[in-house]
Amino acid sequence: MALASTILGVLALFSCWIPVFGWFGVAAGFIGLCMGISSIMDPWHRQMALFGLVSCLIAIITGLVLQIPLLLAMLE
Repeated sequence: MALASTILGVLALFSCWIPVFGWFGVAAGFIGLCMGISSIMDPWHRQMALFGLVSCLIAIITGLVLQIPLLLAMLE
């Protein structure tokens, strides 16, 4: 699960910068965040789970900061 969290975090980091496709990056970030939280207690995979958690958090924050103003601009 730590590897899946890391992979989803990296994919979310890359996809959150794309204007409309970034919402999929935010969703992947949330899924990876849940996987990282569930696998952080495993002592063998703790570092990979932490990297997945951090990358997912950065992707979620970046995606929301970039996508919400875009959504609001499209609604006007």
